[in-house]
Amino acid sequence: MADKLCEDFCEDHKAQQVCMARFKDDIKSESSKREALAVRMDTVEHNAHKRIDGIDHNFTTELRNSTDKITAELKSIEAGLRLMISGLKDETNAKFEALKDKIGTVKDETKEDYRREIENARKDRETKIAQVRDETIGELTKKVPFWAFYALLVIIIASIGGLYAWQWDINKSNQEWQKCVSADMNGSINRINEAVTSLSRVIVEESFNRKQNTENIKRYEQDINEKIKRLERDIDALKNHKKKDAS
Repeated sequence: MADKLCEDFCEDHKAQQVCMARFKDDIKSESSKREALAVRMDTVEHNAHKRIDGIDHNFTTELRNSTDKITAELKSIEAGLRLMISGLKDETNAKFEALKDKIGTVKDETKEDYRREIENARKDRETKIAQVRDETIGELTKKVPFWAFYALLVIIIASIGGLYAWQWDINKSNQEWQKCVSADMNGSINRINEAVTSLSRVIVEESFNRKQNTENIKRYEQDINEKIKRLERDIDALKNHKKKDAS
């Protein structure tokens, strides 16, 4: 084609040779420029791929490190909460057991004291009754003549009846005293039950706080999962952008 153009536009043979030489030089120059441009495009494309791969690698490494760090923090928080909850549970159980032992000891001591006092009062009453009866019979025997034995017998019977009446009055008083003691004992038991109720309330509050801590951990995990999903979406967007650049 170059030869045809040179023959058409150049009159002599020499001019045609010069024209053809210039065409060949232009063709070589254009070919060199195209090769240089192709090399430059390959270099740019290689550097772009290298840069994108480096960004992808750095981003993946950073994401992996962040995920490992978040996982380690979650495990640390979970271990700390488990240890705290276990400690609170053990402490509460220990206090409750100590309170139960104390309640049992107080009940046993109170029952033993009341039983001892009642037994001593009963013995003292029987001793006094026997002493008064013996003294009364002895005095009457010394002072009353033999001929008034029957009258003395009536007096003795009446005295014994009075003693039994006095004993009945003492028994009635003892029953009222036992009622008072039972009321005091019931009051002590009520105060102990109030302490147990207060401790149960503390246990319920600790359970509620434990539930709140569990809910906070769940919310923290949801927040972390959302951040991880957002990072995954960013990675996908970066990969899509890289594909567009490559195409």
